[in-house]
Amino acid sequence: MPERPSPQYSKEKLQELLEGLRRSFDGLRQVEYPIRIQLIHRATNAEAEGVVGHPAFPDGSHIGAVRGAGRREHGVVVDQDGKPRTIDPPILDVKGKPIVSSDTGEGVDVIMPASRTVILNGAGGAGARLCQLAVRGGRLVSESHGGLLRPLNGWIFDKPDEVWWSLLFEVAWSGKHRLLRAERLIWSKSGVLLGYSIKELSILRDTLPRAMQMDDGETIDIPERWLQRLPDAYVSEIEDVASASVDLCDILLDELRSPTGGGSTAGDLTRKRRGRPKDAVFYDPKKDRRYWDSWKSRRYKTYADCAQAQQITEQELRLAIDRERKRRKK
Repeated sequence: MPERPSPQYSKEKLQELLEGLRRSFDGLRQVEYPIRIQLIHRATNAEAEGVVGHPAFPDGSHIGAVRGAGRREHGVVVDQDGKPRTIDPPILDVKGKPIVSSDTGEGVDVIMPASRTVILNGAGGAGARLCQLAVRGGRLVSESHGGLLRPLNGWIFDKPDEVWWSLLFEVAWSGKHRLLRAERLIWSKSGVLLGYSIKELSILRDTLPRAMQMDDGETIDIPERWLQRLPDAYVSEIEDVASASVDLCDILLDELRSPTGGGSTAGDLTRKRRGRPKDAVFYDPKKDRRYWDSWKSRRYKTYADCAQAQQITEQELRLAIDRERKRRKK
C-alpha cells in the first residue's frame, strides 16, 4: 500500500516554518486589489450528466494564472461487506450510458475520474509570489499529520501547490472555520451559476418554470437528473486568496499547537472512501515500479496472486500498474 512520506521536521520546526509562511501571505494582502481564485471541479462524465461548457470567470477579472489542484482516479464504492454498492438512478459513463451490474442490472455506485483546476486573477509579481508561497505551503501541509488532511484522501497531487489550493477550498467548504468559507455552485448550459444543492435546485424548479427565461434571452435548464443526484462537477470562488491563506495558516498552527496536534494521520477515517487507499495522498513511483516488475515477471497467474505476494489488495495492484504504465508512455 502506498505510504505517506516520513516527517522531515520536528513539531517545533514545522510551527516555525508555518509562522514564516503566514507572514509572507500576510504581506501579499497589501497589494492594490485582492487576488481572486476560482476552483473548477469536474468528473470525466460531467458533460454526460448535463454539465457542459465552462463557468465564467467574474466579469472584469483578468486571468493571471491557471494551475492544477489535484486529480482522482476511478474507483468502485463498496459497502461494509466489501461488495459494490448499488445506486438509483445509475451514474452515466462518459458516453452517457448507465453504469450497471452485468448480473443484476442495478446501478453500480462508482467514483469517476476527476480533476481540479484553479484560476487566479493576480497578474505580475503579486500573483507569481502567491503561487510560489503555495508551493511552500503544499510542502509543509504534506508534513502535517492532522485531521485537516482527511478531505484530501483519494486525491493525487503532482505538484506541492496543488495540495495547498485543494486544502484551502476543502477547509472553506467544511464550514467549520468562521473566517474561511466558500460555497460550491453548479453552472447551467447558459453559464448561470446555481446553488450546488438538490434542495435549492428543487425550490428553484418548483418556484419558476423548468426553462427560466433570462433578460438576455438565455434560459436556465435544470435537468431532472440533478434533482435526484447532483453531478460531480462544481465551481467555487474565494475573493481574497492571500487573506484566505493566512486563515489556513492560522488553522494549521492552531491544530499543531493543540495537545493532539500532529498526532493523527490523514488515514484515520472510520468510513471507507470511494475506491482509494485510506492513507494515501502521494504515491511512491518506486513502489509502483516494483509492483509492475513483479507482475511482468510472469511468476503469477492472476492479479490476486501477485497482490497477495506483495501484501496489497488486488485493486491497489491494478492502480499501481496503471500508474506505472502511464509513466512509461510519457
